[in-house]
Amino acid sequence: MAIRRAAAAGMVLLLAACGSSEHGEGLTPEQMNALGLGSNRSVEAPPSPDMIGLDPLTADDMASMSERPSCMLRVGGQPVLAAAQYSATVKRYGEVTQLRVDGPVGGTGGFFQNEVISISVGRPRDRAAPDQMASGPARARLNDRRRGTSSEVEADWSCGS
Repeated sequence: MAIRRAAAAGMVLLLAACGSSEHGEGLTPEQMNALGLGSNRSVEAPPSPDMIGLDPLTADDMASMSERPSCMLRVGGQPVLAAAQYSATVKRYGEVTQLRVDGPVGGTGGFFQNEVISISVGRPRDRAAPDQMASGPARARLNDRRRGTSSEVEADWSCGS
């Protein structure tokens, strides 16, 4: 019985909030949100380097590498990680940082780290692409051990000779 009364009271409140149809008034967006009907929708922002906590690499940053990069991670079209056989270069807080390569680097991604951060890049294997050439959408995750934070972003990963 109490459930019926609560449901009836809720319905009366909802109808009262809607107002009369002859006045052309309905629920305001604020009222809809308050009732959980949500008219506000979040718009997803396009990925950018700062979403993962990295700065874009410049040509000078990559020229400072001891090895020629064979793979590149781009976020929002901007290069943020250049990977070679034994090391990778990133820029964080305006400072170029070297990471070691831990495991194989190739068309499906790689894992890079130093004492402060680790970056994992992964993408599905493309059976149609030759082993030495690969490019396409990927997910990248940066873990910051000092801050205890983690961030992930949609990216593009490309490797090739």
